[in-house]
Amino acid sequence: MVEDKDSSGSLTDLFQALAAPLTESGLASIPTWGAQIALETLLEHVRARLVGRRVDVETAHGTLAFTLCGLGAQLDSIAATAGQADDVSVSVRDVQFRGLDFAEVTAALGNVHTRIGTRPAVVCAPIDLRISLTNEQVSQVLARFSPRSVATCTKTGCVRLRSRRNAAGWLDAVPEVVRGQLTLRPVAVGRKRWSLRFGGRIAARPVPVALPPIARLTGIDVQADALSVDIRVDQWRVGYSQILALGS
Repeated sequence: MVEDKDSSGSLTDLFQALAAPLTESGLASIPTWGAQIALETLLEHVRARLVGRRVDVETAHGTLAFTLCGLGAQLDSIAATAGQADDVSVSVRDVQFRGLDFAEVTAALGNVHTRIGTRPAVVCAPIDLRISLTNEQVSQVLARFSPRSVATCTKTGCVRLRSRRNAAGWLDAVPEVVRGQLTLRPVAVGRKRWSLRFGGRIAARPVPVALPPIARLTGIDVQADALSVDIRVDQWRVGYSQILALGS
C-alpha cells in the first residue's frame, strides 16, 4: 500500500483546523468585562446564534464546515466568579473539510477559563476529541491512501478491506492505538465462504498519521458500520471576537 502524501497532508490539516485557533475575524475586541460575565455572555451567544446552524470557518488550511448540534456547560458559583466553566462539551455533525466528510465530532473541554484583557480569549486544556465516521466515510478516507480498496466496519471490531475490482476476497484487520501510533493488525483473510484466521502470527503494521505537536491519538473504536477515533489536544485558545464573528 503506497501512502498518498497529499492525502496525508489533508488529514493533518483537518486535525490542525480542529485544534488550532480560528482565523482573525476583524471585529473590534469586546469590552473587558469581569471574567464571569464575559464567559456567560459568550456561552449564551453561541447557544442562541449558532446551535442548529450551518457554520463555515476559514482556517489556514481551507474551509471547515459543520452544523453545531449542541453546547453544554456548567457554571457553578465558585468557578464562575473566576470565569471558569466545568463539563463543557461541544458536538458538531456533517463535518466537511478538503473533500473529506465526517459524521460527527464531539469535544470535551477541560479547564475552560477566560483570559481577560484588551483582547479576551477562551482557553481550555486538555480537549478530548472523538471523530466518528460511517462505513462510506471510512472508505472515503481509505481511498486517499489506497484508491482500489473499500472498507467495512464489522461488529467484531475489525475493519474488513476489499478490492473494488474483486469484492469476493477480503482481509480483516483490527485497528489499535499503541503509544499514540495507529496500527492495523491482520487477523483473517478469506474469499466468499472460505476464511483463515492468523491468530497472533502476523505483527501489527503501523499506519502513518501525522498530527500537530499538540495532539495525539488516544484510542479507536470499531462498531458495526461505524468507526470512531479519539484524539487529545493539549491546549486550545480562541479569541472572543473570533467566536462572535461566527454568529454575525
